[in-house]
Amino acid sequence: MVDEAPSNLQQVVGAIYEIDQMSPQMASIVEEQRGVTEDVTGSVEKISAETTKIFDGALETNHESQELLQLVVRLEDQLKSFRC
Repeated sequence: MVDEAPSNLQQVVGAIYEIDQMSPQMASIVEEQRGVTEDVTGSVEKISAETTKIFDGALETNHESQELLQLVVRLEDQLKSFRC
């Protein structure tokens, strides 16, 4: 066991060196992911804003349709008075 200590220590040092060598690559990947995340967040915000506009437009269209229906009903009532 004591004889294996230098070998084990050398493996640990080697692993630390490999991790140290990968740090710049990992930092680059993290920075790239941050950029992608910002892009996705921006897209989601734009989609949300457009969805709100569409929803508001649908509500307005519904309201206008109801008003138009009321006008149709009134016109039908007026036409009935001419028919009788």
